[in-house]
Amino acid sequence: MINDLQMHTQNDAFCKKFIRGIDGALDWHKSFLSEKNMLKDITNWNFIDWPDEWKWDTKVGFGGIPFGSPKGYSSILNLQYVYTLKKVAEMYQEWGLVLKANAYQELANTIQEATMKACWDESKAMIADTPDKKTFSQHANLWVILNDMLPLEKRKEFMQKIIADKTLIQCTVYYKFYLFQAVKKAGIGNQYLEQLYPWKEMLDIGLTTFAERPEPTRSDCHAWSASPNYDLLATVLGIEPASSGFKTISIKPNLGKLKKASGQVPHPNGVIKVNYSINNEGGLEAEITLPEKTNRLFIWKDKEYIIRSGFQKFKI
Repeated sequence: MINDLQMHTQNDAFCKKFIRGIDGALDWHKSFLSEKNMLKDITNWNFIDWPDEWKWDTKVGFGGIPFGSPKGYSSILNLQYVYTLKKVAEMYQEWGLVLKANAYQELANTIQEATMKACWDESKAMIADTPDKKTFSQHANLWVILNDMLPLEKRKEFMQKIIADKTLIQCTVYYKFYLFQAVKKAGIGNQYLEQLYPWKEMLDIGLTTFAERPEPTRSDCHAWSASPNYDLLATVLGIEPASSGFKTISIKPNLGKLKKASGQVPHPNGVIKVNYSINNEGGLEAEITLPEKTNRLFIWKDKEYIIRSGFQKFKI
């Protein structure tokens, strides 16, 4: 969360107030590191998501936890930790906390390698939920993409498989945020809009708020499934910070089948506004307004274009 805040705002002084809390959370998890260089037997409620396979357990008083938790090894819990360690390492490097950053990056590498060794199933070419390789999920395998565990040339095909394979334990609306980040990182962000069927089902049953999980849901108004509010801007319109403090801007639209899309995103120096349309020849027509004193990159069909501050109109 602090990394997200630091990327979108220019408020390092506020973010640095949380260093002690960040270190405490990471060190607490590290206390469960086993001799196999993986987290094991993590106590408390290790909630991940609400798929049917992770039912509520009346004996322990919680549900939504992956196989390998609370007793044993969970690739999901390990790879989430790896991802967080990497994000903190990036942040600490920028703040000049080099020794801490290097230590967290080294720990991330160690756990990632151990998890890959223990849980990767060569026959399925996927990572299993646990070292016994009996169950597989979208949850575990999306972290393969987000943690850069595959070569670039293999990511797109791998992610297509993770989306298409219905034998995998499926992400529900909460964890789809991370699934969609992996979809975008793998280079298939144009498929994002096609994946919004759970939210269309919410509309079909009359909801005007975001449900906690697929029916039967416990809560009809739950913030954790509100990720389309973010992704319609960051994925479809493609507006994201390319460096901390939004000092540099990346604009990479993923319009899918849309012919028109427009919107705006707040920026520390003003507002970013975009208006896209696809012409009859299949080309893109764009109107973009950028704040002053910003560096910016526009990406369309894997080609990069430098665009300037202020208003501009162009065709590709």
